[in-house]
Amino acid sequence: MEIKERVGVFVLDISKLIFGGVILSSIVSENINPAVVYGLGFFFFIFTIALGFVLILNEEKKGGSI
Repeated sequence: MEIKERVGVFVLDISKLIFGGVILSSIVSENINPAVVYGLGFFFFIFTIALGFVLILNEEKKGGSI
């Protein structure tokens, strides 16, 4: 597994943490605007998933070379 593929997997793990953080923040009753939390959480969740898959697929196309 090359470095770009490892970074891609790491970024996918970060996206799971963002998703979990958004869900947990909805459970905790703080004085936070839910629309902002869900909007930003969804945006960064999609962004990190896309970035992770781009890194992984880019690595597979090159055949494992950096």
